Parts: sequence; C-alpha cells; structure tokens
Amino acid sequence: MDDKANLDEFNKMLTATGLPPMTQEELDEFYDDVAQFEKVVDDLPHIEPSVRYKREMNRFFRERVGAKKIPHPDADNAFERFRSWVVVKFHLKPYDPKRKRRKCSK
Repeated sequence: MDDKANLDEFNKMLTATGLPPMTQEELDEFYDDVAQFEKVVDDLPHIEPSVRYKREMNRFFRERVGAKKIPHPDADNAFERFRSWVVVKFHLKPYDPKRKRRKCSK
C-alpha cells in the first residue's frame, strides 16, 4: 500500500504540472533510465580546468563582480592581484578574452 500511496502522490504532482499520470511499470522504467544515466555520468572522466581559465575567472570576479573571494585561489599570484588592483583603482577597461586583437604587419 505504501508504493500505491507514493504512486498516487507522484501522479498528483504530475497532473499539477500538466503531465499525464504514470503507471507503476512506466515509473519503474523511468527510474531504470535515470539509474543508467547516472551510471554513465559517474563514469565520465573529471576534466580539470586550465590555469588560463582559472586566472580569467579570478579576473572576472575581482574586476567586474568586485568580489573579495575568488573561485580559484590555487591559480592566483602576486602579479594577477596587482594587475587587478590597477584595473579597479584607475577604472581601466578590464581584460576581455573575446576582444579581437590587431595583428602587427611588418
């Protein structure tokens, strides 16, 4: 009876959101699909962000957000802190990695 009550509550929630109610077999199949998806996601390798990405995120948080805590303190150094201080202090244009750079033609 407990499973029936849970299924009824789940179906009430589905109908409240506008979705059709599910049978117990459909619900079991749904949970099996979710379990398989979680297994695949758990098997994916963890990708560590690059040092360049970490430094750019630190710049973004310091210069544009104005945060004291940065997301990647392991990629921080004295030069980056000084650079960001100068940009904020003198209201310079922050570094934009998407901005096109001019090429020197010689």
